[in-house]
Amino acid sequence: MNYLKKIIFVTIIFFISVPNTLAHNTAFIDIDFILKNSSLGKSTINELNEKKSKELEIFKSKEKELQLQESQIKKKSNILKKEDLDKEINLLKIKINEFNIYKNDASEKFENEKKILMKNFFEKLNPIIEEYIDKNLIQILLNKKDIVMGQNSFDITNEIIVIIDKKFN
Repeated sequence: MNYLKKIIFVTIIFFISVPNTLAHNTAFIDIDFILKNSSLGKSTINELNEKKSKELEIFKSKEKELQLQESQIKKKSNILKKEDLDKEINLLKIKINEFNIYKNDASEKFENEKKILMKNFFEKLNPIIEEYIDKNLIQILLNKKDIVMGQNSFDITNEIIVIIDKKFN
């Protein structure tokens, strides 16, 4: 009986002390917030936005050009011979197909550039986080979006942003 009380006592002590030990070695971080608010993240997002807006301008100008050609063909439809009208319509269709191919290629190229820029961002971010973890003896780092609740004292996001801004300004 005395032996059973000791096992129960040790088990209770174990379950009481383990969560406290884990909690002090656990932190969480909001990667999206770092991307949007750190100097490194902002420059990455700005670069992506600039590339995207340049491509959109090109798309819009080519679309306007194609719409103008279409309206000119419609105006000429009563004047032109059927053969000439068909030629112009076919040329317009070819140009539209070329534009769609260009648009798809440009979108794919942008996505690849986005992946590269994000990879570069994380290649710069990861060593900073690793150094912080080692320095502060953190054993578990969780992404904030995967946490239901947690004390704000375990959130290291702002501290990481300060380090990033010092390093990359």
